[in-house]
Amino acid sequence: MQVEQLVDRGLPEFAVEELASRGITSLEPLQKDAIKAGLFEGQNLVIMAPTSSGKTLVAEMAALYHATHRSGSVMVTSLKALAYEKYLTFRESYSRASQFHFHTSIATGDEVTDEVASDHVSFTVATYEKWYYTLVERPRSIQNKSLLIVDELQMLGDPNRGDKLEALITFVRMKEPDTQIIGLSATFPNALEVANWLGAKLVSVAGRLVPLTEEIWTGSSVISIDRDRTKSLSVRARNCPNPSTQTVLQRIEAEAGYPAIAFCITKEDAERLATQLSAARSPRPDCEMLVNDLDEVAESNPTIRQLRQMLPKGIAFHNANLDHDERRLVEAAFRERKLDVLCATPTLSAGVNLPVKTVIFDSCFRSWAQEYISATEYLNMAGRAGRRGFQESGRSILVARSSAEIERFKQYLLGGGEHVRSALIGGNLDRVVLQAVAGRIAGSRADVSTFFASSFHGFQQALPAVETQARMTAAIERLKSDGLLEEGAQGRLSVTRLGARVASTGVLPHTGALLFARLRSASATFGTGRTEQLERQVLLLATVCPDLAPSIDETALVFMHKRDNITKLRSALDDFSGLADLSEAENLDRSLLSALIAYRYISMDSFAQLHELGGYANSANVRRVANLCCWMLQTAARLEDARGDLSNSNFRRWLFRMAQRLQFGASDAAIDLLVIARFGDVRGLGRSRAERLAQAGFNDLNALLSADPKDIVRHVDSYARVTSIREAVVDYLGDLSRHNLVGHANRAVALGRDARLINDFYDATDLAFNRAALAILQTVYPNARQQDVGGDSEPDLAIPIPSGLVVIECKAKRAAEGIIGLNDAFAVVSKSAHLNPISRITLGKPVFERLATERASSGGILLLTHITLCEAIIRVWEGRLTADKLLHALCRSGVFDRDDVDAIN
Repeated sequence: MQVEQLVDRGLPEFAVEELASRGITSLEPLQKDAIKAGLFEGQNLVIMAPTSSGKTLVAEMAALYHATHRSGSVMVTSLKALAYEKYLTFRESYSRASQFHFHTSIATGDEVTDEVASDHVSFTVATYEKWYYTLVERPRSIQNKSLLIVDELQMLGDPNRGDKLEALITFVRMKEPDTQIIGLSATFPNALEVANWLGAKLVSVAGRLVPLTEEIWTGSSVISIDRDRTKSLSVRARNCPNPSTQTVLQRIEAEAGYPAIAFCITKEDAERLATQLSAARSPRPDCEMLVNDLDEVAESNPTIRQLRQMLPKGIAFHNANLDHDERRLVEAAFRERKLDVLCATPTLSAGVNLPVKTVIFDSCFRSWAQEYISATEYLNMAGRAGRRGFQESGRSILVARSSAEIERFKQYLLGGGEHVRSALIGGNLDRVVLQAVAGRIAGSRADVSTFFASSFHGFQQALPAVETQARMTAAIERLKSDGLLEEGAQGRLSVTRLGARVASTGVLPHTGALLFARLRSASATFGTGRTEQLERQVLLLATVCPDLAPSIDETALVFMHKRDNITKLRSALDDFSGLADLSEAENLDRSLLSALIAYRYISMDSFAQLHELGGYANSANVRRVANLCCWMLQTAARLEDARGDLSNSNFRRWLFRMAQRLQFGASDAAIDLLVIARFGDVRGLGRSRAERLAQAGFNDLNALLSADPKDIVRHVDSYARVTSIREAVVDYLGDLSRHNLVGHANRAVALGRDARLINDFYDATDLAFNRAALAILQTVYPNARQQDVGGDSEPDLAIPIPSGLVVIECKAKRAAEGIIGLNDAFAVVSKSAHLNPISRITLGKPVFERLATERASSGGILLLTHITLCEAIIRVWEGRLTADKLLHALCRSGVFDRDDVDAIN
């Protein structure tokens, strides 16, 4: 079938043109089979094929069809990096199709664009967990998505994440049975069983579009197989005494086997091998600029200095010791053929698409777990070789160092992936039950039973029904005991306000209840003293949570073997205790160590200083602990809404700010700069340079935009970087409005409201902004008025209420003009002094500077952005909020943001 014929099948012409521009003029057998099986008729499908077989194009065609003829689609992936790559592919491929209203969004833990569940978004890509928690929090969101694409469907059997994926798919099938589900998967033996569970047709091909030869190198021979041609092994003599990864790489270099990836089990192994390989090579002239490229995106630390030494020689490593920007640079260099060998950890096998000719396995044995990688993992990694569009063939090589390994590796070559078994019961049942009730799938014990019966677990009958029932009953009782579930008359189950919040965060239910209870006193007394002690206390509270204990145990072992470190560590306990129940800690020393590292990380200790704590504190482990603590504090902040009033808003914002500091490893002063740098992809503005800028006063965005470049460059080392930072500030401020405008305007139209109200409010400045603000306020407060006496000596707007007067001063700037500063924010005080109002509000666009937000509460004013006011007004239109409750919430001081809107009872 020719691609141009897809127009007759319902694909839009712009999509066909895009495929043709990539050189795709005809469909492969797998894609034609998918169409014949009902791809465009709403038929559920399981697409099972080896890598580089064209599975992704099947999903792409389905998403484009749904965007044109039905509603939006969602692709869920296993990794954030993979989600980001899919998002960029769709955004860049179809951005010019904006006239067809094709909008793309992403939702992962790190990246969120647009209102991901909104009906105006054509294609959303998300991680499994992020999309499931979105549906739990907003069950109606599923109505906007007529297609669910599940990437790596075989992950159903994963012991760590399979339960969330299975719960997500079960939720979708029960909540919206007409949703088309397309699962993309590598080969596994019981794919037909999974397809039958989904009510799907299985579409599969055995062979790859790019042939792959799999080999085992021993000291005297090469054992190989080409699965597409034969089912048996062949052996040929080859003298390679004591084979090692280095000697194999030398051999394949002579055979034009580059570019190659060498998979190593640990981060340290990847760096060790890369160092050894580079030591034996001379610099390549075409690689020398890579060091300059690295200096543009990275700040010096031991890992980066090591990478700088090997890049000119065409060698690099790829592991978690590199941050997001550094990994992207290495990937780009590999794609551009500037690197011959990339030494990587196994996570790369499920990630980005790279032009690999040869894959070599440095080791397949996880010594800490005393186990070999699974057959599925092997197939994933081997499948990286011979990528379609890059090579005509691929090759994978296992280096066997013993006769036992030879026999084990033969099973990799002769076998397929493992059977997929349900992981639902092996996960946390309390969380599964809570989310089923919160997502309105289950309103009784019988409904919960139906949920389990509808799952893959129920389909496989993995446990006797009576045992599943007993476990479900025990989970319900625990949830009721923790105050997360209520059981009313006739056995109706419902979530409490706290239970609803816990369900949407993904933490273990008991963890949510623990955080909420332990932070009660801190929430009530916040603002009465300095926060340094509280910072340490909340970090220890986070690290003793049950969710974090296993992850901390995996990474703390090196440090904990050093007994003298234990003594030093315990001397810091008093500084960190106060909120955590230390008796609940599975391993107090490890929890305390993690809290200490996280605290020193956000206090701007360098990685070299952190490394002094022990081998545990390398950059990857520091970031890992910080990200885990970040998750816990984000959760704690969201749970604060369950207290039922807005008196704790400042504490909630402080928790969110702490979470951001952990995400970036920075002081509070540098956070805004780092957020903007990530948004604008500013190369080389990391935690150290951002801190230098902040200490020089340039965390004030107005100062950053107006200062002489020579005053800034001394802190960031490059005039090009100064320009990039300034452009990112303007783009960031403009983007805040653009993304929210689309969602708000669409919601207004859906309610029969005039979208011009929203557009004018977002677009206007000066007096026009005042008029637009008044117009939107009068839709819910008809007595709102313009203060037309006294000119500049009066506030702009007022709302009379029985208890007094609410006055509003309007301040709006365009993105290029900066943000609302302290003086503008506080102008409402002097202008309203003679009116003695009960509430003084400054309505600002785009946002307020940090100093203004910090002083708003003590200064007796309320700061409110145009985006937050618009969201609140639309919720009144939608009936989700009353005008009286909103006005009551506005009669206070401080900052009023989107989370405050969520918290209004």
